[in-house]
Amino acid sequence: MVRALLPPVALTETQAAAVMAALAALQDGPFAADAADALGAVLDALGVTGTAAREELTEKARRIGTDPVRAPRGPVATVVEAALLDGVVITIDYIDATGAVSEGRPVEPRLIGFTGGHWYLFAWCLRRGGPRCFRWDRITRAEATRTPVQERDTIAAFGIPPTGTHPAPARRPA
Repeated sequence: MVRALLPPVALTETQAAAVMAALAALQDGPFAADAADALGAVLDALGVTGTAAREELTEKARRIGTDPVRAPRGPVATVVEAALLDGVVITIDYIDATGAVSEGRPVEPRLIGFTGGHWYLFAWCLRRGGPRCFRWDRITRAEATRTPVQERDTIAAFGIPPTGTHPAPARRPA
């Protein structure tokens, strides 16, 4: 993983508010811990000191038109996030919309996205030999391997992500 510090960035108050709103919206989503740290860095850069002042600004930022569905936190989220950044294959257990269980499925994490009211892991499935989308809340187990992901053109595999929110696909009757 590449680790680097950004040079100082100058933001207007409204730009800072937009950044804060985006980071606050990720409070329970993928990379939540990093988003919280980044939000703290923005508050530091703005010179906001004191717990009460920081909490007030953070709460205001949460009210700026962002309302993503909360992604489950825990070991699965941590493993998927780290593997995505480290560029390694993970094996997952997954329950699809019909209730079918897939265990030990090796996938190359490519990106995490929010669409149709849900968070998804977009990955290259090594078992199926193609791109697949896994709804975040249906991944029941994830384990990182030491196998590096292969170079692949993510846009060619998945296409250009849609903009906006689309209705979730209808569930098939059980």
